[in-house]
Amino acid sequence: MHHFREEHSIIDWLGHVSFPLPKPHNKQNDYDERSKKRKYDNDRPLSPPISLSNSIGTKTDMVSPTKTPQTRKKRKANDANTEDQDATPTQARGILNLDDSDTFSLSSASVSQTSNRSSPTRLFPQLSLYPKGLERKPMDLRDRDLPYDLVNLIKEMKAIQRGRKVVPACLEPTIELKMYENEINSRLYSDFDDSVYDYEDNDWAEPDSLIENVMRTVDIALDCDSTQQDETGWNHLVHSPLLDLTLDRLPRNLVSFVPCMGANITARYRIPQAPGARVDYAMFINPKLEDDPRIESAIKSLQRGMPEASVNHTTFTPLNKRPISVSIETKRLDGSGDKAVLQIGIWQAAQWKLLFEHAGDAVNKLSFIPGLVVEGHEWKLVATTYKEGRTVLWTSQNFGDTLSPLGTFQTMAGVRRLKGWTEQVYWPWYKEHVLKLAPQSLPEKT
Repeated sequence: MHHFREEHSIIDWLGHVSFPLPKPHNKQNDYDERSKKRKYDNDRPLSPPISLSNSIGTKTDMVSPTKTPQTRKKRKANDANTEDQDATPTQARGILNLDDSDTFSLSSASVSQTSNRSSPTRLFPQLSLYPKGLERKPMDLRDRDLPYDLVNLIKEMKAIQRGRKVVPACLEPTIELKMYENEINSRLYSDFDDSVYDYEDNDWAEPDSLIENVMRTVDIALDCDSTQQDETGWNHLVHSPLLDLTLDRLPRNLVSFVPCMGANITARYRIPQAPGARVDYAMFINPKLEDDPRIESAIKSLQRGMPEASVNHTTFTPLNKRPISVSIETKRLDGSGDKAVLQIGIWQAAQWKLLFEHAGDAVNKLSFIPGLVVEGHEWKLVATTYKEGRTVLWTSQNFGDTLSPLGTFQTMAGVRRLKGWTEQVYWPWYKEHVLKLAPQSLPEKT
């Protein structure tokens, strides 16, 4: 009876309890709730930590929603920037980048759609299609298009490569003494036979210091090789000191050189659709050291007639008043010689275009312009010719290296030969046909 009353009272109590009715269903409330769930803290990562994501397995193979087109572009750009960081900087342009290696087409569609990558092996055939483009040909002495003067220079470089007359004769006694000092020196100088000495070269005043500098060049070059030094390191440690030793870079010299890694080609002289290109060094003429008083005035007149106030195909300030003759492009030992050849070809094509602008058909009297390509230890002669707006790049003839004392003397002899070409061939032609100065008559003897 007692249990019945308790049960009855509970039922009676439940009957008096009021329960809230459910609210009407609202779709907007559902949307708001879902929106709240999708919100996230901007400071939190969008994906699990690396240690976690790697353990997920096949789920990580799915495309992440965070990999937007924008981030993919950034990732590709970062990858491209790590490909060739030590190459000579190429001129900024939206079409191409010489220091990357991939595909390239000269069509307008590909220009707008492809990335800034190019391959020299693909670029040369494309550039050769233009009537005023750039063609690459080997230095085949049987080729009838090879100018006679260039054939002679190639033969001279071949003789230098064989070690003929590349060492000043004043060094012979010093080298013979060194050969007998110890076994190492006997190895180093064993190839210095009678044929290597030039008995007509008396320009070197301090033979002992010259030998020391040559050996220093060899030692540093071998160190750059073994430590895989980048292009900038090779330039600073090996190439610049060697050029300075060879050309005696002083203001008193008519022909000298300047580093010009940042020199851009003036846009109007560049081959259409070709990438901008730079070189590492330029051999130049210092007109102030010429005895002819007319030259300085002629240089200023030439500058005034140029929108860029430069006598060259670049606005690089140190060269504004100094005509460029021979250009030098360097690469480290990484197989990028084709890039160097392409860069110097485009660079000299612009040089020819400027010379034609001022000299007209008289450019035909300048049969070629030499250049140098340096790849690590190896030094090579290249040259360009020009006909009816078209440039042909002739490659190449090895002549020296920095692996040994004799190889370094061969390198110096080749560079000095091009200095002689600048003084004896290029500068007289330039004065007459670009500066429009008639050759001075020699004073009559009384």
